[in-house]
Amino acid sequence: MRYLSAIVIATAAMFCALNARADISRDVEARFNACVAKIDTDPDTAFEDAMVWRDNGGGVPARHCAALALIELGHAGEAARRMETLAADPGAGGVRERAQLLAQAGNAWILEGAPNFAAESFTLALEMITDDPLGDAMRPGLLTDRARAWLLSGSHDKAREDATAALGFGDSIDALLVRAAALRAVNSLRNALTDIERVLKLDPNNAAAYLERGLIHAQTGEIEVAKQDWVQAALLNKDGPIAREAQDHIARYTFGSGTP
Repeated sequence: MRYLSAIVIATAAMFCALNARADISRDVEARFNACVAKIDTDPDTAFEDAMVWRDNGGGVPARHCAALALIELGHAGEAARRMETLAADPGAGGVRERAQLLAQAGNAWILEGAPNFAAESFTLALEMITDDPLGDAMRPGLLTDRARAWLLSGSHDKAREDATAALGFGDSIDALLVRAAALRAVNSLRNALTDIERVLKLDPNNAAAYLERGLIHAQTGEIEVAKQDWVQAALLNKDGPIAREAQDHIARYTFGSGTP
């Protein structure tokens, strides 16, 4: 599942923070890491192991691994609900650890196709770290995630505002891509193109940027230029989801209705 790796990376960061607490042992850390590692290859067993661990006093780490396994098993909505419940558990740690859980819940809601629920989770996470002096480290990512949720829900102005706020902390390829898509959606094509060109200066091989630039060119009627960008996106992403979307656009404009 394409978003799972990002969620698991965030999980690892959260667990490092949890492990700094005196009541989290190296044994618990190792068991959690082993449980998460098993999700990629055998999510059913990972879920079962996590539930046995939970029933034997595994607490938050066990419940967390079970929720992550549910994402890979195709139950992202249930996983999101479980992570939201965990975020309300005092045993989950301080505000940053609990905000991280809410961020993971938000990403799970996006996987579930429920961007409005995702935006709510990201909003709660942002509110949770408002008074945390170290919250600035998390804020750009949370704003970008919420911007993506707004974009998927069709709230393009809110998406642009959050992406712009995230960029106030420094250059971010993800925030630029989200803002470009939001600007394209409201036909602000020159500004959208400016953001994409900025992405390509930061990362000349960014497949998502070529995909988005192709959509911008298609919207201005430059179909052949758009196809060149989509070909480049497909080459850079090979058999990945961006390549498949680029190929769909090429086929649509070659054989189909000619709409992005």
